[in-house]
Amino acid sequence: DVALRSCGYLEAVDNVVRVAASNPLTYMAIKASAVVMRVVGVSILGGCGTFISYQVLSSSELHRQLDMVFENASTMLVTSNILGTTIAA
Repeated sequence: DVALRSCGYLEAVDNVVRVAASNPLTYMAIKASAVVMRVVGVSILGGCGTFISYQVLSSSELHRQLDMVFENASTMLVTSNILGTTIAA
């Protein structure tokens, strides 16, 4: 209500209480649909994030590309300073 009607929080609460009191089935339907959308949204975002992470971590082709990018990178580090090399790594 706050976003849809540009009203204050207390007015939005009053509207919700009025709808819940006058038509409980409508209130329950709206509440249930909001819960369903929240669960679906979290599941999709979590599932996609998990799938992409799995693909990145298990992709042999991606590992080969990264190995080529960082090939000979260790020769650029100064090895006389073990602490500096450890921090840089």
